[in-house]
Amino acid sequence: MALFKSKEGGTAVLDAPPGESAQECMRIGQILVEAEHLPAESLGIVLGSAEGDLLRFAELLVNRNVNRVELSTAIAQVMGLTVADTKQLEPDGETVKLLDEKTVRAQCAIPVADNGGTITVMVTDPSPSRVELIKAALGGRPVSLVIADPVTIRTFIDRYYRADEDIDRLVKSFEASD
Repeated sequence: MALFKSKEGGTAVLDAPPGESAQECMRIGQILVEAEHLPAESLGIVLGSAEGDLLRFAELLVNRNVNRVELSTAIAQVMGLTVADTKQLEPDGETVKLLDEKTVRAQCAIPVADNGGTITVMVTDPSPSRVELIKAALGGRPVSLVIADPVTIRTFIDRYYRADEDIDRLVKSFEASD
């Protein structure tokens, strides 16, 4: 249970919903409420809808116009990770291909670099179950995680996976015309 101060001076009591990341969602939400990036009343609604799923929680917050940088920073702080510098990040094309499009879209995660056999993966939700799915899809390779909001990650996914799809379609088109 967590207490949040409302702007009127009262408190709202919120019980954690069931789910793997319920406590983390509450802590992230508390950071955002205390920094006045999210009204306490909205947090209660989002927590109930997310049901302890950190990815869903982040998506709902973005839909409520929570600043994506503030959200990523709060997730990183609670999860003990760093925020990806997405303005400077240029994913390695070969590393991106280590995960198929279905996996990256389902997990909202994209491999961005291979650092001596450890794959750096940009994620929104670094919960144990998602990390295990990502590791399994990478053939058990070790991973290091960096945090970004779901909109940013999906932008990277669209850029790297759609580009490959478009190239494949063009190649097939040229082959058919020969």
